[in-house]
Amino acid sequence: MKVKLSKKLVGKLFVFALCLCGIVVMPHHTSYAKGIAVFPKVSEDIETRADHLGWKYKIENGKMYKRLFNYTRNRWETEWELVSGQ
Repeated sequence: MKVKLSKKLVGKLFVFALCLCGIVVMPHHTSYAKGIAVFPKVSEDIETRADHLGWKYKIENGKMYKRLFNYTRNRWETEWELVSGQ
């Protein structure tokens, strides 16, 4: 049985074979790190820039209230507010 291949198919097979040979023969380069970078510490202390805030709660006449307190500046930030749903 004789198989007839078109010139176009033979050309595609030839290009495919060249590409395959190029992949197999092509050298592979691997690079490695030379060492670990060490950065000096700038400061031992951590400086907090944001204020530390927290809610304080109280119950008065059977109702719960909350008020925002600034622990960094040691002062109240809001007035007493009724907690919803109570």
